[in-house]
Amino acid sequence: MLDVEQAIREVGQVYQALTGRAIEAGRAELPPEIEPRTYIEGRYRQFKSVLEAPQQKAAPPAGFEPMWTPPLEVVEGEREVRYAMDPPGVPRDQVSISVVGDWLMVRGRRGAAPSPDVRYSERAGGPFQRVIALPVRARRDGIHAVMRDGVLTAVVPTDGPGGAAQAIEIK
Repeated sequence: MLDVEQAIREVGQVYQALTGRAIEAGRAELPPEIEPRTYIEGRYRQFKSVLEAPQQKAAPPAGFEPMWTPPLEVVEGEREVRYAMDPPGVPRDQVSISVVGDWLMVRGRRGAAPSPDVRYSERAGGPFQRVIALPVRARRDGIHAVMRDGVLTAVVPTDGPGGAAQAIEIK
């Protein structure tokens, strides 16, 4: 049996170690068909397995290109969650966004190797990927994305589950 108070303390400690601030109380609604204790115990087991998994330090495969990750902002509204990413310099046709299971997957590529004339650069290039957990009540068939002024925004309605894995057109 899970000690919920201990689980909350452990999650709070990890959150504070990662963000530098205490976790704030929140509220999330589960669909009525989900039994809360079973759901929480399953999520907690997943959390513990991630923390306890050995960190793999394998050598990168031949031809490996380092990946970069665009910064992300998450805005939660009453009926939707907005994910805004900043992939500057990435053309729309080099970005794809899709739903895979319970995840929103954003992939893309920025530019090739810098020209030989570049003396120094801190700009990340090559492929990127961002994998985001969807909210519990995400309506997958209503997700839409827009890319404007170097910002990719994906809007996920939260009025009930629906649909399956799919590619999303970026407008």
